Formats: sequence, structure tokens, C-alpha cells
Amino acid sequence: GPEVADVIVKSDALMEKVKPDALLILGDTYSGLSVLPAAHRGIKIFHMEAGLRAWDRR
Repeated sequence: GPEVADVIVKSDALMEKVKPDALLILGDTYSGLSVLPAAHRGIKIFHMEAGLRAWDRR
């Protein structure tokens, strides 16, 4: 829906302005869609999951 497109478009605009060296994605929510413009721009992508929301580092 429109939320999905909004995340992608706004993420791309921010990456154009900031020009990050890398992108850290936490979890698997809508914000993860920002990997699409990051990959297109050749930005390194890191994904963190496993227990972060529960603060369980095991």
C-alpha cells in the first residue's frame, strides 16, 4: 500500500541527502524496505535481529 511506497521514497531521499556508508536494519518491519534504495545506491547493508526487541543478547 501507500505506506510501503512512502518508506521506500522517503528512505531514498534521505540517502541522497546524507550519503551514508552503510545502513543498519533492525528486525523485519516496514523500515526494512529501506534496503531497496540502499542496495540500488551501492550502500552496505547490515541486518540485526535475534532477541533485540526482548533485550536478550543470547
